[in-house]
Amino acid sequence: MYMMTKRLFRILTFLLSSILILLFVFYRDISFIRKKEEDISVIVITEENESVRTLPYGSRFSDLDVRSTDYAPEYVLHNGERIYVYDKGDDLISINRAGIDELVRLPGIGEKTAIKIIEYRERFGAFECIDEVKNVSGIGDKKYEKIRDLIAV
Repeated sequence: MYMMTKRLFRILTFLLSSILILLFVFYRDISFIRKKEEDISVIVITEENESVRTLPYGSRFSDLDVRSTDYAPEYVLHNGERIYVYDKGDDLISINRAGIDELVRLPGIGEKTAIKIIEYRERFGAFECIDEVKNVSGIGDKKYEKIRDLIAV
C-alpha cells in the first residue's frame, strides 16, 4: 500500500510540474505575442499643431520622422508620451559628440565641467535627452537654463 501511494504521489507530482511548465511557456509566448502586436500612441506637439501618432510597441524616436534636439534617435517611446518638436537650427552643440573645445563655448561651462560631461557620457552612454546633462556634477538648474537652448543630443 505504501509503495502504491508513493508511486501515485510521484506520478501526480510529475503531471502537476509538467502542467505548470506548460502553463508558464504558454503564458510567456502569449504575452510576447501580445506585446509585439500592441501599438502605442504618442502625442507630437509642434509650434503649429498637435497630432497623435500610432506606432508599434518598442518604437524609437527616429521612427517618428521628425526633427528635435531634445531626444536621441535611439530613445524608446512610451504610450501616451508627449513629444515636443521644434527646430532650433544647426548651430547647436551636441553633448553626445562635442569635444572639450566645443563644450567650453557654452556659458558657464569651463574645462573641468566639459571633461565631466565627456566622462559622464563615456561611463553611462549617450544622453537620451538634454535634461540628462543635469546629472553631471557641476551642472545644476541655473547652469542648465543658460545652456538648454544651445545644446542638442
